[in-house]
Amino acid sequence: MKTGDTLGAIELIKDSADNGDADAAYFMSKLYLEGEVVTRDANVGTQYLHKAADLCSVEAMIEIGSAGYEYEGSDEDLAYLWRLKAQLDNYDEDTVFNILGIKEEDEK
Repeated sequence: MKTGDTLGAIELIKDSADNGDADAAYFMSKLYLEGEVVTRDANVGTQYLHKAADLCSVEAMIEIGSAGYEYEGSDEDLAYLWRLKAQLDNYDEDTVFNILGIKEEDEK
């Protein structure tokens, strides 16, 4: 993909995210948190991640749920609530733990 094509695609995804598309918001969060395609910006990435979770992206909920262990300054209570919500949204505990990379004995 050419640079202009990449920037155009990112702009389309951003527009979708800003208009309530959970998958697009999650994608934008990854772009900004990883910083490989756009300049890394943890604040913008976190905003998109929370937007995606608010729009019911289970992947975003689970990522926020694991953030209490990975990102400085995270609220562990908020992380727990997102993990719980992800579990209640048709993801069983084993699936959530597997996605988070947590072994069952780690939780005991």
